[in-house]
Amino acid sequence: MATTRNYEAAYAAILPRVQKPGRYLGNEFGVVRKDPSAVRLRVALAFPDVYEIAQSHPGLQILYDLLNRREDVYAERVYAPWVDMEQALREHDLPLVSLETFTPLYEFDILGFTLQYELTYTNLLAMLSLGKIPLLASERDSTCPLVIAGGPCAFNPEPLAPFLDAVLLGDGEEAIHDICNVVVECKLAGANREQLLLALRHVPGIYVPAFFTPQYSAEGRFAGIVPTFADYTRVTKRVVRDLDSVPSRTTFVVPIVQVVHDRPSIEVMRGCVKGCRFCQAGYIYRPLRERHPQKVIDEAVRAATSTGQEELSLLSLSTGDYSCINPVLKELMDRFENSRVALSLPSTRVEALAANLLEQIRRVRKTGFTLAPEAGTQRLRDIIQKEYSEQELIDAASLIFSLGWRHLKLYFMLGLPGETEEDLLGIVELCARIRSVAPRGAAVIASVSNFVPKPHTPFQWVQQLSAEEVVARQNLLLREFSKKGLGFRYHDTRLSVLEGVFSRGGRHLSHTLQRAFELGCRFDGWSDQCRFDLWEQAFRETNIDVKQELRRRHLDEPLPWDHLHAGVTKQFLQRELARAFEGKLTPDCSVSRCTYCGACDFKTVRNIDYHLHGSKAAEHRGIRVAHWAAEVIAATDGQDLASWEPRGWKKVHRPEQIQNTPKEVVACAPTASTRERAVGKLPPATPPRILGTAEEWIEANGEGALQSSPPAPGGEACCRIRLTYVKKDRARFIGSVELTNIFYRALRRAELPIAFTQGHHPLPRVSFGPALPFGIESHCELADIYFTQVVDPTIVQTKLNQQLPLGLRVQYSELVELRGPSLGQAIAGFVYAVKLAPVLADRGIAFVEERLRNFRASEVFPIPKASGNGSGTVDARKIVSALDLTTDGVLTFAARMTAAGTIKLRQFLQALLCLTEDQVLVLEVCKVHTTLANPEPAGNEPQFEPLGSAERT
Repeated sequence: MATTRNYEAAYAAILPRVQKPGRYLGNEFGVVRKDPSAVRLRVALAFPDVYEIAQSHPGLQILYDLLNRREDVYAERVYAPWVDMEQALREHDLPLVSLETFTPLYEFDILGFTLQYELTYTNLLAMLSLGKIPLLASERDSTCPLVIAGGPCAFNPEPLAPFLDAVLLGDGEEAIHDICNVVVECKLAGANREQLLLALRHVPGIYVPAFFTPQYSAEGRFAGIVPTFADYTRVTKRVVRDLDSVPSRTTFVVPIVQVVHDRPSIEVMRGCVKGCRFCQAGYIYRPLRERHPQKVIDEAVRAATSTGQEELSLLSLSTGDYSCINPVLKELMDRFENSRVALSLPSTRVEALAANLLEQIRRVRKTGFTLAPEAGTQRLRDIIQKEYSEQELIDAASLIFSLGWRHLKLYFMLGLPGETEEDLLGIVELCARIRSVAPRGAAVIASVSNFVPKPHTPFQWVQQLSAEEVVARQNLLLREFSKKGLGFRYHDTRLSVLEGVFSRGGRHLSHTLQRAFELGCRFDGWSDQCRFDLWEQAFRETNIDVKQELRRRHLDEPLPWDHLHAGVTKQFLQRELARAFEGKLTPDCSVSRCTYCGACDFKTVRNIDYHLHGSKAAEHRGIRVAHWAAEVIAATDGQDLASWEPRGWKKVHRPEQIQNTPKEVVACAPTASTRERAVGKLPPATPPRILGTAEEWIEANGEGALQSSPPAPGGEACCRIRLTYVKKDRARFIGSVELTNIFYRALRRAELPIAFTQGHHPLPRVSFGPALPFGIESHCELADIYFTQVVDPTIVQTKLNQQLPLGLRVQYSELVELRGPSLGQAIAGFVYAVKLAPVLADRGIAFVEERLRNFRASEVFPIPKASGNGSGTVDARKIVSALDLTTDGVLTFAARMTAAGTIKLRQFLQALLCLTEDQVLVLEVCKVHTTLANPEPAGNEPQFEPLGSAERT
C-alpha cells in the first residue's frame, strides 16, 4: 500500500522550529528501503519514547532486521515526538508518520509497541491520537491497524488493555512471523476485525484482552478475570528455546542523533538465574540461554564493520556471567584494538568481575563502571538474594581502581522489604569504605533509586513505600552523605509512585490513564516533564486511591496478571518470598542443582550454556579467578572457540532439598589436545603447577600478576585530504555534532587508514568548516581528513559516498599540504542564495528592493556574530557584500570570515528584511560557494578563490 500523501515536505516546513530535528529524519545509514506498494504487509515498529531512547533499544532493532528479511513485509520505525514536535503537528493538523517513508500510522497493517517502562503509557496514547487511530480497541474497525504490544511491561498490560488489540508475552523473534502470517492470511481472506482477533488467539504467547473480562467486588477490589473461551483461559509466554536458531543481525541502523546507548549491542545470552528477588527481568526471561561464542564474535565483528561506531556492548542481564566471556573478549579486543573500537559490559555482577576481563576492556579505553551492591548491609543483601559480601565489593572496587579507572558509580535501592535505618546508614558506610581504597582524585558516586514491586517476582505481594516515607529516607541519606563528603544522587519520588501504581495495576486504571493523557501528561518518566499535579487531578476524577494501589497484597488474593504465565510458578515465587525473610539464599541453577521454578520442561526449554571440554562455567567467572583459570584452562583465543559446546542436560526426576552452601569451584586440567589448539604446540615437559583455588594462585604468583600495561599509541598522520561535500534535503537538519559523528563512522566503515587523536578517547583526525544552522542547505561544505598512509583522493571520495546517509555526498576531493594552514585559517568567506518567494508574495518586490537599498546606504549594520569567541555583535556592512536580487526572486550575497567572526545568517536576514523569527525559518537558504584565501604578502587584502560550486564534480 502506498501512502496517500507525501508528508515529507510538510514535516520539512516545521522541523526548523523544533529541538533536534534529526530525531525525525529517518535517513540514517543502514535504514532499509523498500517499495511500500510491492509488499503485502506494512508494519510500524513503535517505541513510546523519544528517539534517543527508542533507537537504543536492542529488541526493536532485532525485530526490524528480522521482519525486513521477508520480501512480503516492510517494517518501519516510529517513535514518540518530543513535546514541541507534538505541538507543531497538532497546530498544522499533521499526522504522526513513519521515519522511513513518512507514512501516517493509520495506513499501516500492524502497529507494534515495545513496552519497556510504565511511565511511557501516556506517550503511547499520544502516538495513537497523533496517528489518527481510535484510542479504544473497541472503536477500531478493519481499516485500522492491528495495535499490538510486547516487552517487559506486557507481563501486566492490564492498565493499557482497552487500548490494545493484542499483546505478545515473551520472546518476539519467532512469534512476530506467526503474527504477520495470520494478518496476511486474514487480509487475503477479507476477514473482519473480530475474525482477525479470533485467529490471533491461537498464536502461542498472544493475549487478546477483549477475550478476558475483569471482575470487581462491591468494594471495588479486583476479584479475578473471566475468559470468554473455555480453551483460552491462560496465556503462556513465548520462549525462543535456542538463541542460536535465530538468524544473526545483518541490518544495523546507525543513529544520526546521539542516543542514550550510542553503540550496537550484541546479545550474548538471555535470561538470568541468579534469582535477585526484586528483579522482574530475572524471572520473566528465564531460562538462561547462552549464544555460541563464535556467533557472538561474528555478529560483533559485523556490527563494528557495518556501523563504524567506536564502541560495542556485549549485552545480557549479567554479561560477566557469560561462560565464554574471557575467550570472547580476548578475541574481540585482538580484532578491535587497532581500529580503536572499545567494548563495554553494561551489566556485570560483582562476583563476575575478574582482572583479565577488565584488562581486555581497557585495551582501547575505559568505558566506565557501575557496581550494584543494591543494599547497605549483608542482612538486606541476603533478603534480596545478592550473594556477595561487603569485602567482595571492596575487593572489586580496589581491582577496578588498580587497573586505572577513576570513576566508579555504586547503585543502591531504597525501600526494599525489611529495610531499617541501619540498612540506610550501611549504604553510607559502604561507600565510605570503597572511597578509602580509591586513589586520590577518583570519584565515588552513590546512586539510590526507589524500590518498586514488580509482577512475577517474589516481591510482587509486598507494600511499596509512600512518597512521604521515601522522602524521609532520602533526607536521612542526604544528611549522612553530606557528612562524609560523598556524592549522592537519588530518584524522583513522584515517578516511583506512578510506576508503582501502574506496574501492579488493573484494567480499572485505564480510565485514569486516558484522563491523564487528555489533561496533557506526556513523558512522565522525565522529571522535568512529569506533571504530577495533573496526575493527582486524574486520580481524583477517576476515584483512584494511590495508597490502595501501593498496598501489600495477600498471598491468596487474585492478581490482575494471574492469567498471564511468565513460566515461573506462583508457588515458587511464594517460596522465594518466605526464604527472603528467613535470609536464605537460593543456589544458581546454571552451576548448581535445579530449584524447580517452573521455567524449564527439560525437553525443549532448559538452560543452555557453554563449557570447555567438561569444565564448569564457574571457572571463567568470579572475582580474581581469571588468571588462575588461565592455567586451569588453557589460555584461549579464536582458534579454540569451536571446542566450546553446550552443556548436556538431563531431566531431574525427583526434587532435592536445596542447600544454602557456598559454591565450590573444581579445578579441571585441560587435555593436551586442548592446549595444542590454544597455543599452537604441546605443553612443555614440566607443566605449570595447577592450584585448586584462585586465592592459592594469587598467593603463589603475587598481586603484581594482576597488573597490565597501557595500550600503545597509534600511527602519525602523513597525508591530508580536503573534501567538498553537499548537505541537502533531509541532511540539512543534521546538526554539527551529529555531522561529526556521521563522518567519523563513515570513515571507519570505509576502512580507510585514518589517523587518530591521542589521549584517553582517541578519535579520527577530522577538521570541519564553520557549522551551518539547522535547515540550511550547502553545496560546498569543507572537511580536512588526516591519514596514516598516502591515499588517492578519488578513492576516499568513492568509498565515503558509499557510506554516507541520504543528503550527504562528497563532490570533490584533493590532497592539501599536511602542515599547511588549517581549514579554519583557509576559509575566507561564503556565498549564499535565499529564495524570497514567501516575502515577495506577502510584501512585494518594491519592499525588498527598498530594504536592500537601505542596507547598501547604511554606514553600520550591527547584528549578532557567529564565532567561537563568545557572544557579541559584528557590523554586517563590513562582512556582507555583493547583495543582489535576481529576476526569479533569489537573494544572493557574500559573507566574509573575519577575526571578529561572521554574521549569524538568519538574524541577518531577519534584520535585513524586517522579518519575524518564524518568517525567516520558512525561507529556503543555500550556501552555494565557499571562498578560500590565497596567501599574499603582509598588508595586502586576500584574493578569494571560489570553491565547491554546485556544478563542480
